[in-house]
Amino acid sequence: MVDFGTDGSYHGNTMTVFLDRKWRVATLTVLALWLLLVVTLSGCGGGKQIRFGEQTDRSELFDVVWVEPRIVLSDSLITLLRSERVDTLQADSRTSSQSPAASIDFEVSKYACDVDIDLLDERQNILRPLLVQNLAPGFYRLTFQPERLQEPSLPLGEYFLQVRYCGNRYVRNFVHD
Repeated sequence: MVDFGTDGSYHGNTMTVFLDRKWRVATLTVLALWLLLVVTLSGCGGGKQIRFGEQTDRSELFDVVWVEPRIVLSDSLITLLRSERVDTLQADSRTSSQSPAASIDFEVSKYACDVDIDLLDERQNILRPLLVQNLAPGFYRLTFQPERLQEPSLPLGEYFLQVRYCGNRYVRNFVHD
């Protein structure tokens, strides 16, 4: 036998329910709206991801600091630096450290990643491969010294550095003057 109370609840042998249907719908609606608000504010909606080395509209506010960088490879044309991590500091306009003009930054996050870095002309045709190597995870910067390229020397103009790694492709331009 079920006994209905004056407050809309009913009393049975094993269960007591204190909320009527309208109250439950209202409560679930409030919970759903609260959850939506939390997800929206926490960023789970899929904001824009910025890759390491990519310029942003806030780049002038921060300088990238390499923590304990090591020279992985160096010859007359290129220098490859590697760091386990990088950090950012608020930029001071007097001591702002700009990366060299003919350089490209990238992050390898997978083990045993093949990396190809090429010098491209203004139409993005490959002029010369600069690096083909398997690299371990870390943050990298390849710096190219175009003035040291001989036979044939590199004419003045705009060029590109292209890095292909772990299924990614990133291109950065520089001017050789």
